[in-house]
Amino acid sequence: MELIKIFSFPLDIAANPYLKLFYNSLKEYGYVHAGGLVVNDLWLKGNKKNIDILHFNWPEDIWRLRGRNKFSKLRGVLGFWKYLDLARKFNIKIWWTLHNLEHHEGVDIIDRFAYLILARKSDIIICHSRYSASELRKRYKNTGKTVIMYHGLYEGVYPEPNSKEKIIKTLNLDPDIPIFSCLGNIRYYKGFDLAAKAISTLEQRVQLIIAGNVHPSYDISVLEKIIKNSKNKIILIPKFLSDQEFSDIMSISDAIILPYRKITTSGLLLAAWSFLKPVIVSDHPYFRELTEGYPNTAFFFSPKNYLELQKTLQSFLETDKNLIRSEILSLKKRYSWKECVKALISALGS
Repeated sequence: MELIKIFSFPLDIAANPYLKLFYNSLKEYGYVHAGGLVVNDLWLKGNKKNIDILHFNWPEDIWRLRGRNKFSKLRGVLGFWKYLDLARKFNIKIWWTLHNLEHHEGVDIIDRFAYLILARKSDIIICHSRYSASELRKRYKNTGKTVIMYHGLYEGVYPEPNSKEKIIKTLNLDPDIPIFSCLGNIRYYKGFDLAAKAISTLEQRVQLIIAGNVHPSYDISVLEKIIKNSKNKIILIPKFLSDQEFSDIMSISDAIILPYRKITTSGLLLAAWSFLKPVIVSDHPYFRELTEGYPNTAFFFSPKNYLELQKTLQSFLETDKNLIRSEILSLKKRYSWKECVKALISALGS
């Protein structure tokens, strides 16, 4: 079988375990990740005979890194347009995985113009939910094939956690009080401040860990002020977590809180289920879709009101934990990479 070679953006797939899991799942079908792509016409011309597919993930840096002003960014978009046209001239297929409908920290008309071009030039657009596929069609009326391929689990990615006793002691937590966690990059759209407010004034004794790298646009003092006046224990770890630290905190958490103000795809949702952890999530279409048929794997609240989150936390604490675990074990079968990738393979063969 002749191998089909994929070149990807971003270049370094080791930086995000999702990419390695995705490309590894394609190997048995003859698709191989051959390296990172360079958005440069000379590179494309020099490598055209070796490239079957150009695959774009989180593409914004392609045009944003040209410069800070709008003129530089527009030049980047026009250059990208020319590059895509050249790839199509060489009969190179173009894939785009739509991880986000828009960049989390905001976009302007030039970004949307770039998304429109990529949507129109792509042969395959991979969406991780029916919701995102529907929104894509509304916004960009793409002409390529849209594939709904759900995001897979993070099985086998993270190391075994240390003992619960060791982790609890290191973080100075109480082993007899429920522990909730908010993990990942600390950014405004993730709504970690909502979780902190809810926990800080909750009458029932609980503990919260907020851990992750702080995005440059985020004012960390917002969280620090809430924590300072909290009735309950809230630990803030404002740094990048190693895989071991991530595994440790996941393992001791009773549930993971995802209080996002907006969302297209959530890797952390699948990471939580990989660790057999239920999630407490803001009520968005994406979360509703992924939990269909398994009501006790996720507990919903309105992201507009932290008091709603408090009620949801109390509801979770009253739910049978054996029932929750049983449903997550069943749900995991749906989101194995072996199952998820079948939708893409089917679309490629049709």
